[in-house]
Amino acid sequence: MFILRNAGNLVPPYGAAIGGTTANIEFGASVLQVKEIIVWRHTDCGAMKALVRPESLQDLPAVRDWLRMAASTRQIVKEMYQELKGEEWFVATIKENVLFSLSI
Repeated sequence: MFILRNAGNLVPPYGAAIGGTTANIEFGASVLQVKEIIVWRHTDCGAMKALVRPESLQDLPAVRDWLRMAASTRQIVKEMYQELKGEEWFVATIKENVLFSLSI
């Protein structure tokens, strides 16, 4: 088992940027021959809270830049889950973030 954790469980598009997440996935798959990659979500995710409240990132420029990868998640949730409020809306954000990360 090879475990990588990062804020928001974001998976950057391959080739988009050189960074720790991409390098770790490449190393796990190519060198360690990891057969399955699991993107795990969890409740009460601070990164997803910040995604939906970008003003909270004013003093965290690196986190703000990192979460820009998830801007599409915010847009998807805004368009598809207008009827949800509170915790249900937040859970939808977390789920859509995982789905988006897997699709890129």
